[in-house]
This record gives sequence, C-alpha cells and structure tokens, in this order.
Amino acid sequence: TLGLATSFPILDGGRIRGDKVVAEAGVRQAKAQREQAKQFAALDTRVALNDLAQATAIWEASRGTVDQAQRTYNIDEVRYREGISTQTDLTQSRLLLEQAKANRAQAARNFAVAKVRLALLKDLPLQSGGTTGAAAAQGAGAAIQQQQNQQQIQQQQFRSTNGTQSAPGAGAP
Repeated sequence: TLGLATSFPILDGGRIRGDKVVAEAGVRQAKAQREQAKQFAALDTRVALNDLAQATAIWEASRGTVDQAQRTYNIDEVRYREGISTQTDLTQSRLLLEQAKANRAQAARNFAVAKVRLALLKDLPLQSGGTTGAAAAQGAGAAIQQQQNQQQIQQQQFRSTNGTQSAPGAGAP
C-alpha cells in the first residue's frame, strides 16, 4: 500500500509573514534603542565635562571671593576698633566672610564630585534626560547663588572703602 498526503495550510502563510514583520519591527526597535543609548551616553559625557568646567570656574572664582571678604572684614575690624564703623558693619562683613567660606567649601565639593563623576563615567548607568536636566538646573542655580554672593561682598567692600575715605579724620588702615 502506498499513500500520499499533502496539505496546504491556507492560514499559516499569513502567520509566518506576520511573525516576520514583528521580528523586523523588533530589530528596528532594538537599533533605535541602541542609538538612543549612544546619544544619552554622549549627552551624559558632555554634561559631565560641562559640570567639571563649571565647577572649576566656580572653585577658582571663590578663592578671590574669600580673599576679598577676608580683606573687607579686616578693614571693618580696624574701622570698628578706631570708632569709625559700627558693630553692625563688622557683623555684616563677618557674615559675608562666612558665606564666602561656605561657598568655597561647596565649590570644592562640587569640583571633587565632578572630577570623580567624570572619572567613573564609563561605569555609571545611563541617566534619563529629566535627571540630567535637573542636575544642570541645580548647577546653574549654584552658579547664580555664587554670583550674588560675590556681588554682595564687592558692594560691602565698596561701602567700606568709600566710608573710610569719606569719614573725617580717618587715616588709611
């Protein structure tokens, strides 16, 4: 006995074609995700480099700010001892000096974190765009705070210097 059987599945052809289309879509999605990961890595690298540059600039600027605040405090201390200035002026310049020192410490911390983050960048997980944006916004806020503090110290120094020159009988400290 001999038998021959053939079958022609009518609906299987569409299923195979559909599976092929789904697989191709999966490949395209994986390629897009890989490209997106590369872009996030490049963005994260640029953000880390910018953070380091910003932290370095703030660190360097804070050195001069602390020196200016210390000089202003010393001048106000002499003026207070000589009776030219008030306790309020001395206290204000002391407060500005302490703020400048605190800003310097914060700048040192930000600088160290930026250096370590850049060194470990290849080992860090990718960050989403929202987190990176938040870090950039926080860094910008710190820079604005630093600039405002520097302006306050410069204004105090200007007032101290002008007050010394305009006071009657005041000698140069």
